[in-house]
Amino acid sequence: MGKSSLSKVHRYSMHFKATAVRLSELPNVLIQDVAEYLGIDWANPVFP
Repeated sequence: MGKSSLSKVHRYSMHFKATAVRLSELPNVLIQDVAEYLGIDWANPVFP
């Protein structure tokens, strides 16, 4: 059997994840803005 038909799944480092959380916890900062800054497609998040 071949590869899964799921689209490419990104694996992010612990440092990247910690940075994303830290930025999202800043006052007056939207998660969508953090996602855009980090280059994450928040419109179609993937939660494994």
